[in-house]
Amino acid sequence: MNTMKNSTYKKILAGTVSAIMCLSAMPSGIGASAVDYQDVFEKDGYTYELWNQDSQGNASWTSSNGGLYECSWSGIKNVLFRAGKRWNNYLDWKSLGTVTVDYDVDYNPSGNSYLCIYGWTKNPNVEYYICDNHHDSWRPPGNGFTKKADVNLDNGTYELYQGEHSGPSIFADWDTFGQYWSIRKKEQRRTKGIITVTDHFAAWEKVGMKMGMLYEIALNVEGYGSSGKATVKKNDIEIGGEPKTEAPTEPPTEAKPNDDGSYFMNDFESSTDKWSGRGSAKVASSSDVAYSGSSSLAVTGRADNWNGASISLDPNIFVPGKSYSFSAAAYQKSGAPVDVKMTLQYSGGTGESYDEIALVSVPSGEWTDVSNTKYTIPSGASDMMLYFEAPDDLTDFYIDHFTAAVSGTPSPISGGGITTPTNSGKVILGDVNGDGVCNAFDVVAARQAIVNLMGGTSSLRYKDNADVDQNGSFEINDIVLISKYVLGQIKTFPQGEKPKTTAPVQQPAQPTVTTAAPVNNPGGQYADAKEYMAAVKSNFTASVPGNIGSASDKGKTQKVTYSSKKANRSKPLNVWLPPNYSESEKYPVLYMNHGVGGGEDDMLGDGWDIRQMASALIEAGEVRPFIIAFPQMYTDPASERGSITQEGMDHYDDFVYDLTESIMPYMAEHYSVAEGRENTAIAGFSMGGRESLYCGLMVPDKIGYICASSPAPGIFPCEDMFLNHRGSYNLEGKIMGDSDFKFPSGLDPYILMIGGGTNDFVVGTFPQQYHEKFEKNGVDHYWFSVQGAGHDASVGKPLFYNFMKNLFKA
Repeated sequence: MNTMKNSTYKKILAGTVSAIMCLSAMPSGIGASAVDYQDVFEKDGYTYELWNQDSQGNASWTSSNGGLYECSWSGIKNVLFRAGKRWNNYLDWKSLGTVTVDYDVDYNPSGNSYLCIYGWTKNPNVEYYICDNHHDSWRPPGNGFTKKADVNLDNGTYELYQGEHSGPSIFADWDTFGQYWSIRKKEQRRTKGIITVTDHFAAWEKVGMKMGMLYEIALNVEGYGSSGKATVKKNDIEIGGEPKTEAPTEPPTEAKPNDDGSYFMNDFESSTDKWSGRGSAKVASSSDVAYSGSSSLAVTGRADNWNGASISLDPNIFVPGKSYSFSAAAYQKSGAPVDVKMTLQYSGGTGESYDEIALVSVPSGEWTDVSNTKYTIPSGASDMMLYFEAPDDLTDFYIDHFTAAVSGTPSPISGGGITTPTNSGKVILGDVNGDGVCNAFDVVAARQAIVNLMGGTSSLRYKDNADVDQNGSFEINDIVLISKYVLGQIKTFPQGEKPKTTAPVQQPAQPTVTTAAPVNNPGGQYADAKEYMAAVKSNFTASVPGNIGSASDKGKTQKVTYSSKKANRSKPLNVWLPPNYSESEKYPVLYMNHGVGGGEDDMLGDGWDIRQMASALIEAGEVRPFIIAFPQMYTDPASERGSITQEGMDHYDDFVYDLTESIMPYMAEHYSVAEGRENTAIAGFSMGGRESLYCGLMVPDKIGYICASSPAPGIFPCEDMFLNHRGSYNLEGKIMGDSDFKFPSGLDPYILMIGGGTNDFVVGTFPQQYHEKFEKNGVDHYWFSVQGAGHDASVGKPLFYNFMKNLFKA
């Protein structure tokens, strides 16, 4: 283990932040620099302060009683917004008794920022922080600090750090003072909760971090070279009361590996698979070269040796003190051998530390194994990030087939690989990745293809090779057969039954014109939902008009974060604002949901063209301007991505609570939103389709328009190729059955659409089964069946087009 020499910038930054913050907390008689902006005032028993170094950029705030405020910043150097209690005559912190801060903040930073309790003590002179949240771009306190301990406080684990800094302070123009930090573990970051401030003081003293006479306790939002906004909704500072406690959260269960021993594998066929550039490096899925399949991860633009490609390691999977197998294929074409190094960066001990996992000399033009099959993660490690670098060279390089697995799992990488995609046109059964042979790589590629298809994307390039039972489609049975072949349990692939020619599935009645007129009901003139639905059916078209399908996005997309009450963590959200959005108007909202294993970015893709179609429809005057929110559905305190397990299904169903308790209030608070079921729509693909149906059934008083494309199974008890589904719970806490597929009197949806393809091997006939259950209960809706379509946008795009063009006319 060693401390990396390139961390100088962070060390300087830590000192700079500390020096600047010193100026912001000066008692009477000591002012900040003449060029700095300060706004200090007393209100309702709280001291409020805004401090902006050099008056740079834009920093603004508005205050309310009780220590509450809203703030925003951009283009700044360093800015602090805080409200709390101050004692200009200083006092012994123990004389206060128990001090708690019960807070709730909508915290939306973009760049270096943190949310913390902040203050100063005298004799010894100390600047302190209790940091509950920070942006991913930089984790305090940086280098030069000594880690003193891990402590369990406030329903979480905090790392305690101590250091010194010389710079301006509240005590003199220039001074040397201490800095104390309690930093909540990265995976436990939060934006609301109770901080028992005096418990942190006591924990510091217990490890030798002596506290002096207290000057300040304040809830602080800070930005450094960044932008963002925050709304402090609660800031209750209680002094001398009884200790407050929060309900404990259940510890996460240790993740189980896949059947092949892997926790995850990245093939980079269609994306960077959550890898990102380190330093100035850029990463991208590239078809220039590949070890297997058709693409690899290209790492370019490296301005320093430590620049490379990195990925965060989930602490629920990778446990400090335990061993794991990490492997990848590396390639470079500099013309000479280059060392490629795999390293673990983590927090622990004296700040950031770096541990070598593997170091290999990679010849030019040859794929080379870089692996350590029995690597032990250092005890006490947190905030873990694995990365690749070329420590002695600035050349571009490539990474492919990265695998993280249980300890002792052999590396699947062998020398050579393929440097360009191979596709001779010859069918090689089982060769899913197209490298000319059927081996363990194809098992992994096949498994990944199934997951991708369920999420709405496809990386299955060699479909004929993958269809080993030769029944006309790639299904779970093909994965089973490929696994048996690789393990030597079968010598040849059995030939399945060829698909039979069947009569075409009856299509819904379609209008004779290519594009029918949209529903025109701006005044809400329909007598009821049935009349509205009849008008929608009459103008449904099976295809998207050319001028709509080829339109450009003329709106604006913003990525924000909100505080999820159900998940007890911050979650991301993409918000699309229509062309000419104005705060003086009120806009209805469509919530657009992704497939299983996906996230808030999935439905933004060009294949769906959601924003483009919305822009064209609004511009043509066919629909009232509306906002689209693209959430991350999976609602689990411990993870951002779901798995195909019953527990995973339950966390997807929890989205209904996240939507109604957190997302909808956030939208109403931050955007000019028209509320009510007549102004609220929900739609989605695959798992997103399932959850759109489920949310519509659970909260019909809040959602008036529902659309489900290729909805996944599981709302009612059933079994598919992935799982024996227990079924979802209704409002009474009972498993949903056929009788639950209906709506209370007067709350039928204005629009209910369901679509599916006749050749969808991922969700099979479950979309049609949902249609049949609604039909059985007499629920008026539109069923869109597409002959020969699979699990993709060939169903969803025309369905979403028809849905959007008829929205918000009730």
